[in-house]
Parts: sequence; C-alpha cells; structure tokens
Amino acid sequence: MAELPITHIQIQSHCLHLLLDDDINLFEFQDSSKQSVDEFVDGLQVLYQGRSPNEVIRILIDFRPDGWPPMKYLFAKLRTLHSHNPLTPHHKFAFLYCESFLLAVAQSFFDVIHRDSKAEFFSEGCEYEAWDWLLADF
Repeated sequence: MAELPITHIQIQSHCLHLLLDDDINLFEFQDSSKQSVDEFVDGLQVLYQGRSPNEVIRILIDFRPDGWPPMKYLFAKLRTLHSHNPLTPHHKFAFLYCESFLLAVAQSFFDVIHRDSKAEFFSEGCEYEAWDWLLADF
C-alpha cells in the first residue's frame, strides 16, 4: 500500500488495525484465516463502543496480503455482531482486493447486512480512490 498517514496502531497477529489521519480505520488482513476474521470483528466491536448510531465510521479493509478470508465465516460473525449491537453507527466500507472471484458475493452480502451503510470495492492500485471515496459525504 502507498504511504498513508498513521495516527494509531493496534497490532494483532492476523489482522492489523491502523487509525489513519482523517479518522479512517484500516484493517489489513495478514492472512485469510478465521483468526483474521475474529480479530477484525473484535476491532469493529471496539469501534462501536461509545459511538452514536448517527455517526459515520470510515473503514478501509485490505484483503490483498493473502486474499479473501473465509467469507461464510465472516458473514456469520458480522450477522452475530450486528444482532448483539442493533444500534451500530453508519459505516462506509472501502475494500481493497486482488482477485475478483468473490466480489459479487461480497457486494450482495454487504448490501443486505449493512442497510444503513455504504460499501465500495476497489481493485489493487486504487488505494487513493478508496481513500477519497471514504472521505466523500455519506
């Protein structure tokens, strides 16, 4: 990834969480394991604490280091997270990926589970487009 201004780092062994300038949360999946999904969902849970449902959380998710995580497992974990946290803030998710074979599935899922949120998918080399999209009005 291109040089991005980092404000805070939360080091996990499978999913790195960086708080970037402009209040963008970067989650970089270090591998495509269930552990990376667990660490990502734990990070989301922390982000939800103390936030109002009217706030917008900007999240940049990078699947490029090792490819897509186990999507069925990710979907199940996110459904559980949102069923236990019905008043979650609004989200803007920007996803960075290399291979597009799961793209249609991922887009459909995020349209269903995150009704009050927006998600956009960006191929490799489009980091700055993803950043700009996250900073645009909700």
